[in-house]
Amino acid sequence: MKEMFERVIALKNYDLKTLLVNIDQYHIEGRLTDEERLDLTMQARKGAEPEYDYAGEINALWAAVRKLQQMVKPPAEDDEAWPEFVQPTHAGTAYQVGDKVTFQGERYICVLAHCVWSPADYPAGWEKQA
Repeated sequence: MKEMFERVIALKNYDLKTLLVNIDQYHIEGRLTDEERLDLTMQARKGAEPEYDYAGEINALWAAVRKLQQMVKPPAEDDEAWPEFVQPTHAGTAYQVGDKVTFQGERYICVLAHCVWSPADYPAGWEKQA
């Protein structure tokens, strides 16, 4: 019996779950010893492992993406994208995360939801841009 399973495993054309169920069934029926069952189970699992290097391909793709990102220059942002900071007067005019402002000649991005403070008054609510 063991030889039959080994031939199937050698062909590498099997569904692992189904093969393991069959090995267990033959073991329960007494056609395979404990050692044969363990050996066949290990062979089946090893034979089902893909030989293809998926991790290597994924890493190569990410390297290509990073290289492309370095080649592409971000579009120049005009001053309209960075309006002058205006002190909010109520909750409806508070700055939100991601809002861009110019304050005292420097550019900042808001990192605090419902921010009503200037970058000078509450620096933790803003991220200064280079």
